[in-house]
Amino acid sequence: MVETVRAMFPDIPTAAIQADLQRTGSVETTVDNALRDGGLPMPVSTTPSQTNSPSPSPSNASTSSRKSAQHDNLLQRYKISPDQDGTVEPPKVWEADPQKRQDALQKRKAFMVMQARQKLLEKQQQKDQPQPVLESPAVKPFEDLSVEELNTLTPEQRREHMLQAYEKKVSQP
Repeated sequence: MVETVRAMFPDIPTAAIQADLQRTGSVETTVDNALRDGGLPMPVSTTPSQTNSPSPSPSNASTSSRKSAQHDNLLQRYKISPDQDGTVEPPKVWEADPQKRQDALQKRKAFMVMQARQKLLEKQQQKDQPQPVLESPAVKPFEDLSVEELNTLTPEQRREHMLQAYEKKVSQP
């Protein structure tokens, strides 16, 4: 019974699960308590032998999360080859075999990671390329621009147009 609850709530200490199971006598009630309260209270008298169990404890769980945080990037974390093609989306099908479902999930995960990586690289390339600077005298006046043209302006270009309009208005008598 302890392992059943432990499988659903790996972060709850075994001693707390055991104490609640002894008190309630029901796995269902213990699960309800854990869901309702967000955990189970530790028993009043716990000995070190009760808290050190063969199943993973919260400290072991946090150690494993720290290990995954040591990966430099998502490719290493999910063991994805950088040569993998990220342009073809894997099919979204529900397989009857659990292993095939797991493989499909891994392929979708790899696809999403590769897509995110590709977008990041494109963004970095755009940042590295110099943006064309709008020369104010050679462009149409602000009043003559269409809505589509206004939407394509960079913030710097908009500021330049607004400055020109302001100077034009101030210089008029």
